[in-house]
Amino acid sequence: MDQLVSATAVMNTPPTATDDLLDRTLPRELVVNQQANVNLNWSSTELAGGEIVVIWESSDQQQDTSLSGIKARIFDAVGNELVSEFLVNERTWSTQTTADVTALEGGGFIVTWTSDDGHDDTSSYGVKARAFDSRGNEVISEFLVNEATTHRQQLPAVSPLPGGGFVIVWESMDGQDDESVWGIKARIFDASRNEVASEFLVNEKMLSYQVEADVATLPNGNFVVTWQSYDGEDDTSQYGIKARIFDPLGNEIVPEFLVNERTYRTQRDPAISALAGGGFVISWYSDDGVDDTSEGAVKARIFDDLGNAVSSEFLANQSTEGLQTSPAVVGLAGGDFVVAWQTPDLSSTLRAGEVQARIFDAAGNETVAEFSVNERSLGYIRQPALTALSDGGFMASYSGPDATDLSERRVMMRQLNADGTAYNHLAMNENYAKTIGFDELLANDSDPDGDPLEVIGIDTGATQGVVTDNGDGTFTYDPAGAFEYLDVGEVGSDSFSYTLSDGVDTASANVTLIVNGVNDAPVAGPDNGVRISDDPVIIDVLANDTDVDGDPLRIVSVSDGAHGGATIDRRGTSDPGDDVVIYTPTPGYLGADTLSYALSDGTAVVTGTISVSLTQVFNGSDADEQVEGTAFGDWIDGAGGNDQIRSYGGEDTLFGGTGTDQIFGGEGADLIEGGDDNDLLFGGERWTRTTGNDTVFGNAGYDTLYGSDGADSLDGGAGYDKLNGGDEGDTATTDTIVGGDGNDILDSGQSQAPTYLTRMNGDILLGEAGNDTILGGMAEDSIEGGSGDDSIDGGAGDDRIWLGLATVATFGDDLGNGFAWGGDGDDAIYGSNGRNWISGDAGHDTITGGDDGATADRDTLFGGAGRDEISSGQVEAPINAVYQTHGDAMYGGEGDDTINGGLADDVIEGGRNDDMITGGGGNDMIWTGLSLVPQAGDDYGADTAEGGNGDDAIYGSNGRDLLFGDAGNDTLTGGDDLGTADADTLIGGSGHDVLLSGQVETPLNMNYQARGDELLGGSGNDTITGGAADDFIEGGRNDDVIDGAAGDDIIYTGLSGSFALGDDYGADTARGGEGSDQIFGSNGTDELHGEGGDDTITGGDDYTSADSDLLFGGSGNDVLISGQISTPTAASLANGDVLDGGAGNDDLTGGLAQDTLIGGDGNDTLTGGGAADDFVFSTTSGIDTVTDFTDGVDMIDLTAFGSGATVMFVQNETDTEMRIDDILYAIFSDISASAFDSADYELGIL
Repeated sequence: MDQLVSATAVMNTPPTATDDLLDRTLPRELVVNQQANVNLNWSSTELAGGEIVVIWESSDQQQDTSLSGIKARIFDAVGNELVSEFLVNERTWSTQTTADVTALEGGGFIVTWTSDDGHDDTSSYGVKARAFDSRGNEVISEFLVNEATTHRQQLPAVSPLPGGGFVIVWESMDGQDDESVWGIKARIFDASRNEVASEFLVNEKMLSYQVEADVATLPNGNFVVTWQSYDGEDDTSQYGIKARIFDPLGNEIVPEFLVNERTYRTQRDPAISALAGGGFVISWYSDDGVDDTSEGAVKARIFDDLGNAVSSEFLANQSTEGLQTSPAVVGLAGGDFVVAWQTPDLSSTLRAGEVQARIFDAAGNETVAEFSVNERSLGYIRQPALTALSDGGFMASYSGPDATDLSERRVMMRQLNADGTAYNHLAMNENYAKTIGFDELLANDSDPDGDPLEVIGIDTGATQGVVTDNGDGTFTYDPAGAFEYLDVGEVGSDSFSYTLSDGVDTASANVTLIVNGVNDAPVAGPDNGVRISDDPVIIDVLANDTDVDGDPLRIVSVSDGAHGGATIDRRGTSDPGDDVVIYTPTPGYLGADTLSYALSDGTAVVTGTISVSLTQVFNGSDADEQVEGTAFGDWIDGAGGNDQIRSYGGEDTLFGGTGTDQIFGGEGADLIEGGDDNDLLFGGERWTRTTGNDTVFGNAGYDTLYGSDGADSLDGGAGYDKLNGGDEGDTATTDTIVGGDGNDILDSGQSQAPTYLTRMNGDILLGEAGNDTILGGMAEDSIEGGSGDDSIDGGAGDDRIWLGLATVATFGDDLGNGFAWGGDGDDAIYGSNGRNWISGDAGHDTITGGDDGATADRDTLFGGAGRDEISSGQVEAPINAVYQTHGDAMYGGEGDDTINGGLADDVIEGGRNDDMITGGGGNDMIWTGLSLVPQAGDDYGADTAEGGNGDDAIYGSNGRDLLFGDAGNDTLTGGDDLGTADADTLIGGSGHDVLLSGQVETPLNMNYQARGDELLGGSGNDTITGGAADDFIEGGRNDDVIDGAAGDDIIYTGLSGSFALGDDYGADTARGGEGSDQIFGSNGTDELHGEGGDDTITGGDDYTSADSDLLFGGSGNDVLISGQISTPTAASLANGDVLDGGAGNDDLTGGLAQDTLIGGDGNDTLTGGGAADDFVFSTTSGIDTVTDFTDGVDMIDLTAFGSGATVMFVQNETDTEMRIDDILYAIFSDISASAFDSADYELGIL
C-alpha cells in the first residue's frame, strides 16, 4: 500500500547587520600585574614610540621560582596590552629587587635592579641590567653594572643619555673609593653597552652614609645625581639631600651641593626630574616641622641646569595631617611638574591610605591644588611612581589591594592629563593601532532564526588607515599616519564595511572609527648666527621650526653660551611667532659659541641648538693693503687694490675683491674668494700644512689656488687657473677641485701614500670647460675632464676617470679629444665622444672608450700591466661606411685582460697572458697576442677571441687559443706555437670563413706533434687549412675546402657527430696533406684526397640519395671506405663513389651503391660492397685482391689495356687469378675461374 509523505520547506530568514560606531572609552585605572601575590618597587617609562613599560618586583614564583624576580608589561598609549607580563632577569636564583627603568633613544628601554644571585658578583649584592626593544625582545643580555664586587651594591637608578647611551647610579659599600660606610657610584655606557666611563664615585665628601640615589638627564645632555647624605658637612643634622652635576662623559660640571635649605632633623628619600625649560626639580621627605607640624612632609626645590636655585625650599603637600611619605616627581612636556606622595586616609577606620599629588609651574607656583591620584579607595594605596607622557599628561603607578582580596597587592596605573584630570580616551588615537574582536561588531547584529553569526569578510577599500583581518576573530586598525594633522581635542573618523553570515544568507554593515588627535612635539631646526659687525647677533630661531599639528610655537627659554649671554626679544608684540633670540658676546671674544633654547607648541617642549660664529670684521679700500687676521673667525674684504690678507685660525670669510691678491686662510674651515684679476689663494698657510675644510673660489682671472689639510673645495672659476688640493699626509681627506672655464691645471696634491683606512678618501677633480691638465694623487680619486681636450693622470690609487662627463654624453656634444693615464692602482677610465687616448698603466683597470655616437672616432685604449677590462664603448652603429672604419684600437698589454670591441671596425691586441676578446660589431682585426711575429719562448697565454658580427680577421698567438669567428666572413689564424705546438681551437661560425692553423714550424717531438689545432668551420663555404701538427678539422655545413697540411690530421668535411636525413653538409673538398690522415666525408658530393702518408678516408653516408663521392688515397698505404651504408633508391643507385687508392698497398671498400674501385699502384685489396661495382685495373697496377666479386653483377674495367690484350682467369685453389698477357694483375677471392667470361670485363678499343 502506498504511503503519502508530506514535507514542509523551512525557509531561512536573512540576518540583520547594524552599523557600528567605535568611540568607547577605556578604564581609567588598570591593574598591571597579571599574577597575584606580593608585588613591590614598581617603575614605569614611556618609549619613543609612545608605548608604556611598567616594571615591578614580584614574588609570584610563576616564571622565577626563586624568592623574587623582576617583571614587566608593555601597553600602548591608551592602555591596550602590547606585550603580556614577562620576566626581565635571566638568572633565577635568590632575590632580584628594587628595579628601575628608562626609555632609550631608538625606541627601546633598559631595566636595572639589585641582584644577589652571585653569578657575576660573588659578594652579597650586585647591580644588574638588561635592555629590550619596544616589544620586549632582548637587545642587550643581562650584565653586571658594578665593577667592584666587594660588599653590597644596591638600589640602582638609571637615566638615558644623548646618542642612545645611559648612566646607572647605585649605593655602594665596596670601600674602594669611599672609605666610609656607604658611597654613591655611577657608570656610563653607550647604546651597545660599551663603557663610556668606568665606575666612579659620585659623592665628593666621604663621611658616614651616602644612600638612596636618583638620577635625571637634563635637556642639554648633562645629568644630575641626588642622594641622601649623613656626612654632616653642609647639614649639621646629619640628614641632608645632596646633588652633583656631570656631563655625558662623567666629567664634573657642578660640584657636590646641598639641596635642602632647612637643616633640622631628617631629610631623606630624594626624587629628581628634569624640567622642559632646562633645569630640574628635587623632591624629598622632611620631618623638620617648619612648614608641616605633623609627623612628616614632602618638600621640593627647583634649580637651573648649573645648579643655581630657582626657588627656595617649599612644601609640596597642602594637607598637613598625618604622615606624608614616598615622594615622586616628574616634569611635564609643557614645562610644569607634578609631585606625588603617599598619605593616610584619615577618614577610614581600616588600615588604608591613598596617593595625593599637586602640580606646579617651572617657578614653583601651584597650578593645580592637591588632588587624589588613585581611583580605588579600598585598602592601602601607596608608593607612587610617575612618568611623563609625550602628549603633555602623565601616568601614575602605585600599589593597591586586589578588588576581591584586600590581602593581595596589585600594581595599578592611571593616566592623567596635565591638569590632573583623568584621561577620557577614545578607542583610538592617531599614533597607535588597536586590535578589536569581531564579537564587538556582532554585538548589535541579529538573526531572526537565532542562527549563530560570523564575520566572513572585511572591505577596506575606503579606509584612510589600514585595517587588517588577523585571522583569529579579531581585526587591527592602524591610523598609519593619516591623522597626524589632528591636534589635542580634535577627532577624525574612518570607516570600513564588513559582511556577516548566518550560515546561509549574508548581510553587510559599516563601521565608523573615531580617531583621537594627540599633540605632536614640535621640531626645532638647527640655527646659525654670524656676527660680522660689533652689534649683537639677532637669530630668528623660529624660522626653521615646525609643528605638524600647526600649533603656534613660542620660545620658552634660552640658555647663555660659554662666551656670551642670550635673551628672548619679544619685538614689542604679543605674538610669540615674532620672537627672536638676541646673543650678546663677551667683549673681545672671537670664535664659536653654542647655546640652546626650549621650544614649545603649548604642550610639548623640545630643545633646539644655536651655533654662533663671532668674527673680526675688516672692510678694505682701493689701496694695496696688508691685512692680518686673528686666531678666530675673521670677516675680511680686501675690496680694490693688490692686497695681502692673512688669517691665522677660526672659520674665516676672506674676499680679495679686485686686484692681484694674495690670501692665506690659516687654520680652520675658511671661505676664500679671490675676486677679479690674477690671485694667489691658500686655504691654509703658504707651503705649510694647516688644518681646516676650506672653500676657495678663484673667480675671474688667472688664479692659483692651494688647499690645506682637510676636505677642501677649490673652484678656479673663469680663466687659466692652477689648483692644488694639498697633501694631507697619510690621513687623506677628500678635496673637491673644480677648474671652471679656461685651460686649467688641477693637481690633487696628495703626494704621500694614505693608510689602508684612508686610501678611499681621494679627491674629486672636475676640469669643466677648457683644455685642462689634471693630476690625481696617491689616494683613490674621482676625476672628470669635462669639455675640451684634456690630459689626465690618475696617479697612484684606485681612481675613477672620465675624460668627458660622468653623465652619458648625447649625440652632438663636443667633449674634446683627451689623454688619460690611470697610473698605479685599479682604475676605472671612461672616454668621451671624442678621439681618446687612454692607458690604464699598472693595476687591474677598467677602460671604456666612450660612445662617439653615429660618428665613431678612433679611440686608442691601452690596458697596461694587470688584469684589465677594456671596452670600446661604441654602442651606436656608425652612420656610414666611412665612419664604420673609425673603430677603436685596444691593447691589453700584460695580464689576463678582457677586451670588448664596439660596433665599428676595431683593431684589438690582447698582449701577453690569458686574454678574453670580443670583437663586437664591425669588421675587426684581432690579435690575441701581439701583432708582431712572436719569438720562441714568448708567453702570450691561452686566449679566447670572438669576432662577433662582421667580417673579422683573428690571429692567435703562441699559446693555446680559442678563436670564434661568429657571424660574417671571417679569417681565423691560430698562430704559430713554434716548436711547442699548443692545440688552438678555431670556430668559424656562420659565414664563408677562412681558418688557418698557423702552425708553420714543425713541433719538437711527438708530444708536441700531438698538440695540433682544432678547426671547426661551422656554416658557410669555409676554407680550412691545418698546420704542421696533428690537427682536428670539421668543415660543418655548406661547401668547404679543407687542407690538413702536415701532420696526422683528423678531418670531417661535415660534422664529427651523427647527422640526420635531409641535413645538407655541402659538396666539400678535403686534402689530408703530408702525414697519416683520417678523412671523413659528409652526406654531400665530397672530394677527398689523402695525399702523403698512410691515410684513412671515408666518403660518408649519403642515405638513400647516394651522392658520388671521390676518394683519392694518394701515396702511402691508404684505407678508402665509401661510407654508403644506407641502401639508395633505384634512382640514386648509380650515384656510387669513386675510390682511387693511388700509390701504395691500399685497402678500398665500396658501399651499397654502384662504386668504382681503382687500386692504383701497389698491391691493393678491393671490396665492392653491395650493388654492381666496377673494379679498375691499369698497366701500372700491382697484384690486387678483389674480395667480393659477383659474377653477372660486378664489372672489371680493363680499358687501360688494348683490345688485343689476352685475359685469362686461372683457378688457384679457391681463388681465381686474373692474368693479362700472362702477367698476374688480380686475385678474386672465393670464386671459380669458370664463372668468368668476356661479359665480366671490358677492354680498351685500341
